[in-house]
Amino acid sequence: MPTFYRAALTDPATAIDFTSNKAKGKARRVDVESEEEWAGISVYGTERLCQKKAGDYGLGAYVVEITIPEYGDIRYDRVSPKHCNVWGEPEAFLSYVTKIVPV
Repeated sequence: MPTFYRAALTDPATAIDFTSNKAKGKARRVDVESEEEWAGISVYGTERLCQKKAGDYGLGAYVVEITIPEYGDIRYDRVSPKHCNVWGEPEAFLSYVTKIVPV
């Protein structure tokens, strides 16, 4: 089962932490992201990298570890070992949280 890391605003994480920019009504960055990427959320391959990105860009005060079943309601593409895009319902992501730590 793949494990990914996502910045979260609060502990415990909430659905908004796993809601895409598209679902939030934010404009798509047409020069850097496709329609599909806009509809998903970014996650990182390591806790350390996620902590760095969260700190550098103010993405959240916590890092959430999510472990996703191979077969289920979450789809993912591994862009690189460091970054991945994932798609699914926010409530599904919440059910896969295995750990949360401060940034």
